[in-house]
Amino acid sequence: RGVATNSTLTELDLRRNDLRAEGVAILVRECLNRKKNRNRSLRVLDLSDNAIGEEGVRSLAPFIRDHRNKLLQTIHLNKNRLGGGGFKTLMDAIAFNPYVTKLGLARNELGVEGARYLATKLRDPAGKVNVCWLDLSNNKLCGISNRAQQDEYDPSGILDIARVLKGVPAKVC
Repeated sequence: RGVATNSTLTELDLRRNDLRAEGVAILVRECLNRKKNRNRSLRVLDLSDNAIGEEGVRSLAPFIRDHRNKLLQTIHLNKNRLGGGGFKTLMDAIAFNPYVTKLGLARNELGVEGARYLATKLRDPAGKVNVCWLDLSNNKLCGISNRAQQDEYDPSGILDIARVLKGVPAKVC
């Protein structure tokens, strides 16, 4: 509860704590989204390498979506097994919070599905995705997980992203 009432905490780094989906649900319920005494100073949230999966992102989404989180700018969810479904949930939440400008999503197996969804969100003229720094490294965006296994190469997701980025004006963060 100290996180909820702390008005000076600007960065919360909980990397590599094996929180899983259950831990994220507790964190959001007890510390971040309390109706009374909620933290209003958090700028950076790092939950990397906690195996939160799609279920953990569903717990985190209401906090991200909340319009009162005007200071939250950076979210790191690297290496959390989000998959394409978790990524969709996350991007839908971020569309409601234009203050989030930096996303760390490396090593989440977003795949071709995630790449195509990102392109859709970036292309949407009504969308409010305002991200100007995005780490998508090691996400199999072209469908390849192991060249030795002869996985099928599917460039459609990365092609969609490239096409959108050609028309996106540069943003200053």
